[in-house]
Amino acid sequence: LVIAVQVSGPFPENLTLTTRTKNGKWQDVALESTEPGKYSVTLEALHEDTTFYAKGGGARSARYVARVVLPPEAQSLHARYTFPTYLKRTPEAEIVGEKGLHGVRGTKAEIEVAANRDVSGGELDVTYDDGREEKFALTASPDKSHVARTEMTITGGGEYRIALEGSDGQVNPSAAHGKIVMDAVQGPSVWFVEPEQDILVTPSMHVAVQLDADAEAGVEHVAMHRVINGIADNPEDMFKASPEKHVESRRMIDLADLGVRPGDTITYYGAAYDATPGAPNFAETEPYTMKVVSE
Repeated sequence: LVIAVQVSGPFPENLTLTTRTKNGKWQDVALESTEPGKYSVTLEALHEDTTFYAKGGGARSARYVARVVLPPEAQSLHARYTFPTYLKRTPEAEIVGEKGLHGVRGTKAEIEVAANRDVSGGELDVTYDDGREEKFALTASPDKSHVARTEMTITGGGEYRIALEGSDGQVNPSAAHGKIVMDAVQGPSVWFVEPEQDILVTPSMHVAVQLDADAEAGVEHVAMHRVINGIADNPEDMFKASPEKHVESRRMIDLADLGVRPGDTITYYGAAYDATPGAPNFAETEPYTMKVVSE
């Protein structure tokens, strides 16, 4: 802040500018003469309202105040996440931290920005890793003058930057910034409840098989793959219906119907697929074996 002082009458030998911030002490700063009767000084890095006056030669000016207007900055960021319906998860709210905004693809994020002063609005700018850009208008809250809100749908990883406009029109183009992280959907788990991993059977036996699975996005398909003596993979659907978080599927294998003989080996494993749209996640069990022996 450049302060210019003009003196009329006799010129003082020394002329100073006396300043004080709200909680500080009075301090003198020498004024430099630019030409007869005219002086100036520059006050730098003002962070608080500052009172000042000029004095010298037994005279002094009136007091003046330089009011410091802080740019609008985000003091906190809150997000409320509504997840895609296929996840069947209840909405969650959190303070946005170092991890940034995050969610699986399709998550709706309601964002609330609390500023250090009254705001009239702003903008949320998003740059995705694949080069896409989106802009979302921030609207001032009708009941909280220092709060602005917007909402977006997470469609990829990237970065966000928030611009805020103060109630006096002052704009801060970088009031806050951070990352946008794509969370992965937890894939399915699948396992055999029975029988044991390696068993001996006879050609006439009936063997109970139970294959269970669960998945965050819901289990949509469970299959058992069966190979006899290493020839041909024969998959059999154990479950294929509307997604469920946990599935228990049970079958009875009639070995006589398979036509196996002593010395044959049946290798089998389970596979499960979840209901993630577009690209379902899947998992498989370890291979299990049945070795056929005579009675």
